[in-house]
Amino acid sequence: MNSVYAYPLLSVDWQNLPAELRNFSLFRRMTPLQKVSVGAFLLAHTKFPQLLAQAERRMPPVYFFSHLGEVSAMLSITQSILANEPPSPKDFQHSVLNAALNYIFMQANILNPGFALTGDEQQFQWLLQMIIHDLQSQGPSTAMIICAEEPAEAELSRAKIMVLQSQRDEHCSWQIVLEGAQDSVPAQLSWRPIP
Repeated sequence: MNSVYAYPLLSVDWQNLPAELRNFSLFRRMTPLQKVSVGAFLLAHTKFPQLLAQAERRMPPVYFFSHLGEVSAMLSITQSILANEPPSPKDFQHSVLNAALNYIFMQANILNPGFALTGDEQQFQWLLQMIIHDLQSQGPSTAMIICAEEPAEAELSRAKIMVLQSQRDEHCSWQIVLEGAQDSVPAQLSWRPIP
């Protein structure tokens, strides 16, 4: 069976950022998207320290996914261009999608491979399928996926973190099964609760 196991999904929004995030030296420079993304990672680290310590030793990939990316930075740059003014170097630096992932890596002091991706729901489903195939082919392994969104209103920013692994342990609450994959037909993902 083509399946992997998932830890409980953890969410952070603008209203419930972890308190320790404010101690991060670059907190004031971060965009709302970056703050909720690093906050989700810190929450996962707090809830599952043994998992992340084990995962960091195994060098799992971290995937960062966002449908819209850095909205506030891009809007600021666009407004500057329309006003015929130079864009802010800070906004320009933060407009790239991998900035949030870089802050996570700096905060956690890890050297894992990381991938920053953007797209619609279909691309996210393909990403999950690719991760499942990778996890199954590598033996015991783990992957972390951070999904973050920053609407035009910063206070609506939110991030979720999923931890997937190829083997079940006592913390897993979901089994994700790939069903019906064929050469030209994409697989369907089925999320099954683990009793």
